[in-house]
Amino acid sequence: MVLALAVSAAVAQPAVPVPVIESRFSPGGGCEREVAQQIDRARTTLDIAIYCLNEPTITRAILAAHKRGVRVRVVADTTEAAIKSATIGELERAKVPVHRQRGTGNGVMHLKVWIIDRKVGLAGSFNGTVPATCRNDEVLMTIRDHDTIEKLAGKFEQLWRRQP
Repeated sequence: MVLALAVSAAVAQPAVPVPVIESRFSPGGGCEREVAQQIDRARTTLDIAIYCLNEPTITRAILAAHKRGVRVRVVADTTEAAIKSATIGELERAKVPVHRQRGTGNGVMHLKVWIIDRKVGLAGSFNGTVPATCRNDEVLMTIRDHDTIEKLAGKFEQLWRRQP
């Protein structure tokens, strides 16, 4: 009887969708671990718009996702992708689809967005780089709000459709 009352009371409460946003800061806040863990959870798609990438744990996670059949697409800034320490070339050699491009207004492609299975979005100032992990003051937001993720995905698609 008590169980029935508890279930009844739980069902009677209105469900209010609450956007879930978590914040991490670097250095020392686990931004790179969060990115790698979210990538490791990807099952179908991983879309990345990134200014610069050279953090080994994140690069390995992207390559592993590609290898296990996740559709990975990367939009990267042209200038930053060409820097010797960048790992964009490593992704390209592994046949990960990469579009190198300038920013929309011919500036830099300065987004830092990761969209996992269109269920989780990561965004903020955090680049997937060693300095962003160890030295810089950065923020990474983990977003589970559907509307916000769709907006991030829409921007990614706009960039992806542009000719690199």
